[in-house]
Amino acid sequence: MHIDDREFILHTSEIVACLTKCQNTKELLERVHAILRKITYAENFCVVLLGDDGYLRFPYVADTENRVDLQSLDHLTVDDIHSNLIFYALTSNIVCNYSKEMIEHLQAESLVKVESKIPEQWLSFPLVADEHSLGAIILQTYDPDITYSDHDIELLVMISHVISNSLNVFSYQEQLFYANKSLKAYQSNLENLIEIKTETLEQKTLNLEMEVTERKKLQKELELNVLDLEQEIIKNKELGNKLEHQATHDYLTDLANRQYLNGYLARCGAKMARGKFTIYLLFIDLDGFKHINDNYGHAAGDAVLIEVSNRLTKLMRGYDIVARIGGDEFVVVLELVDSDELVENIGERIITEISRDYMFEDQKLTIGASIGVARAETKEQLDMVILNADHAMYAAKSEGKGRVCWHRE
Repeated sequence: MHIDDREFILHTSEIVACLTKCQNTKELLERVHAILRKITYAENFCVVLLGDDGYLRFPYVADTENRVDLQSLDHLTVDDIHSNLIFYALTSNIVCNYSKEMIEHLQAESLVKVESKIPEQWLSFPLVADEHSLGAIILQTYDPDITYSDHDIELLVMISHVISNSLNVFSYQEQLFYANKSLKAYQSNLENLIEIKTETLEQKTLNLEMEVTERKKLQKELELNVLDLEQEIIKNKELGNKLEHQATHDYLTDLANRQYLNGYLARCGAKMARGKFTIYLLFIDLDGFKHINDNYGHAAGDAVLIEVSNRLTKLMRGYDIVARIGGDEFVVVLELVDSDELVENIGERIITEISRDYMFEDQKLTIGASIGVARAETKEQLDMVILNADHAMYAAKSEGKGRVCWHRE
């Protein structure tokens, strides 16, 4: 099956919007499940959460083949499910993609025990927010004609990040809700107390000073509680802004990610519909990057990727789009450019800049870049601009790397 990128962006925004519409975690996950069904096949959807008390919670389980008794899952720990596939999901803390054959092999090796029907494909995505493991979401299919592609899984990883942060933010919202509820109850009790004290004052004027002092004390406590509530609201807004930024930016380089790029291209399509508008998309793939990862480690690779992003950002204009859409794949989108010759010159400058030496722990590292360029002036060209630039980039690699190649209609 295939997930449409534009539908993905729309429905991801719907997940974020659920934060303001739901009253509890169960309602939030019901809405998330309904949205996932619009994006992809999600009839078999499960959420497992790690509680601070060490016990597991299963706030939402949907399985078309196996009836699940949620009460039987109460008061389980991770060790209680050591032979279950969910144990792998919670302890590995990485994306798991198991086919039916892989599960049968694990069962044959006595590594897992599956008492119900074995799925054709079983996926789990870790739920992590603020470097804290919340649990995992699980998707599976029992139909051999329904599978999840690598592209689907890549987008589902992004959705899992959104769900992770949504659950984290919603937890804060629930705490804020109950704090507000307690405050209202406190206010009600305070009003009743004031009424009682007023009646007492009428009957016992000798206690006037004592009652006034008590009232001032209670009022001060109320003001402090209101101040705490305002601070929680500010914190919640900051978390919301952080969630939106994380959903549209690369976690390593903080460049725009594929989701942001797709949204930007959609806006370009709207401009093209209104009148003449042209963009140039440069698809950049690093030459020799795998050698650095293999010989110097991923820490060196990450350092090089960060420095490449810094160099690209400094080289481009403030309104140009610079995005990282894959491991060593970057995209630059130019608009308001007068000629192909200027774009060619910019591409050569990018190759020169990326090809400068990199330093990592006193080691001199060297990479290069191959660039494919595609131009889009119409809605039809825009729909194919990333793929066309990608093909042109592979042409640049086949012609010897370290060069700029154009996609020609």
